[in-house]
Amino acid sequence: MTKPTFIGGLLQEIEFSRKKIRDFGLVMLFIPGLLIPAVLSWLADWSITSAAAIFALTGIFLFVFTLVRPMALKGVYKGWMLLALLLALLTTKITISLVYFLVMTPIGLYRRYQNDDPISMKADSQKESYWVDRKEQRPTPESYEKQY
Repeated sequence: MTKPTFIGGLLQEIEFSRKKIRDFGLVMLFIPGLLIPAVLSWLADWSITSAAAIFALTGIFLFVFTLVRPMALKGVYKGWMLLALLLALLTTKITISLVYFLVMTPIGLYRRYQNDDPISMKADSQKESYWVDRKEQRPTPESYEKQY
């Protein structure tokens, strides 16, 4: 058995049931078939543009296929879901990177500027040992009961 490729692994996560493909066709009627043409027409002062007509016809075409033969849309559904998964992977990495660099980096730079060392990581040649004595006693077994 060969290892699945990256895209093959993503495609294994997608469910290709008749209901899922039918739901996809209904969504395609609403978004590219109705919503996008309405927005494009509104932006063009309610005149029908060729882009709006293309989106509307595409949505209607996919909806008709959904009613007649939903499994005929399996390839379109597969491509759409693969695109959605790849975009999700990309946007997740971008979002996490932005949060890290815009939140964590300034905090780290500020703490470094303040010479903050909360866990005593800096070397100190004056210390005999880096051992930290515990002031409190070890917990008793009774303290683990009824913690809440």
